[in-house]
Amino acid sequence: MSARLRFLTNSRGTTPATPHVHTTDREAPFVKTYEPLTLGLTAEAPKRTAPGMEIIHESDDARLVVFRLEPGQKLTEHTSPSTVVLTVLQGTGIIVSAAGERSMSAGELVVFEPRELHGLHATEERFVVLATLAPRPATR
Repeated sequence: MSARLRFLTNSRGTTPATPHVHTTDREAPFVKTYEPLTLGLTAEAPKRTAPGMEIIHESDDARLVVFRLEPGQKLTEHTSPSTVVLTVLQGTGIIVSAAGERSMSAGELVVFEPRELHGLHATEERFVVLATLAPRPATR
């Protein structure tokens, strides 16, 4: 499979709303909403030199993970059996793929097909990225 990158930009660059639960719809008793940037900024790192990471949603249909990389930190290149959408929430950093590297900033996103190589690198500032994996890798 050839590495194909598709970049989409949110021109507004807005951040998600404060988390809350809607309870007005009888068909859906509640709707979960998250504030991934806030969760990313407080995400714990397994060790001091590793990026912070927080799984913010997990179901059979999708996994949402927010990563916080400080300057110089990397999330090593890897693949996933799922489609991966990386959305930059804060900062500017490098998205790595088999096709090369590309600088990305808050409000931009990139889509990787299943099994496409991808990784992250924070250069000179904090880089917060939301990863959406669909379906959740363990279900594939």
